[in-house]
Amino acid sequence: IVVLYTGTSDGATPEGQKQLQAFYDSFPDSPVCGLTKGAAQEGPVIARFDQMATDYSAIVWGRVLPLETWDPAAILDFYAAWGDRTNPEPKCPVPAPGASAEPSPSPS
Repeated sequence: IVVLYTGTSDGATPEGQKQLQAFYDSFPDSPVCGLTKGAAQEGPVIARFDQMATDYSAIVWGRVLPLETWDPAAILDFYAAWGDRTNPEPKCPVPAPGASAEPSPSPS
């Protein structure tokens, strides 16, 4: 996920930068793969981008959540719904329906 803010938003202020840092620090594991931030998960990326119609946006492959104000709960809901689900390349194996997390017995 990429989270963008404009230079005219609160995200560009010292307090806004603290909020963005707190969001980054508390970012959850991947909703599909369970990858942890800093390990194999590439997000969140947080950056300033001034060419937007709204002050904030959250982006995953093929989806954009435009936001007029900083709303970390909405971004986390968006990530839970779409994160790691629309990537063009698989990041982790998706278990088959009804698959068990238990290992299969070895054939004798």
